[in-house]
Amino acid sequence: MNKVLITVCLCFLGSLSFSQENIKLVYSSCTEKSLEELEKLTLNNKLKYKTALIEYNNLKQNGKIILSSKEFAPIKKIIHNYQNGNPLSQEEKIYAEEAINKYISITEIIK
Repeated sequence: MNKVLITVCLCFLGSLSFSQENIKLVYSSCTEKSLEELEKLTLNNKLKYKTALIEYNNLKQNGKIILSSKEFAPIKKIIHNYQNGNPLSQEEKIYAEEAINKYISITEIIK
């Protein structure tokens, strides 16, 4: 009986640790992953890479924080909910207003 209970407890605790995501919503600078994604997306087109890199540096100098598409996804979701008038907490509304002008996905630069 004790072995079964211990096994169930261990399985439950293990599933909790795997289900928790570490979502980061605040960045102070552009990320390495954004540059890696830029290189990956423009691998076969050097002109597109140079153009995107110039735009990347211009945006960075103007205070924008460029993120990879994966890093930007949770931020984009909050911004999308804010722009569509979905119910948000006051904190999420303030965050969305600031994030609109602060963050950009690397895929937006390449388009």
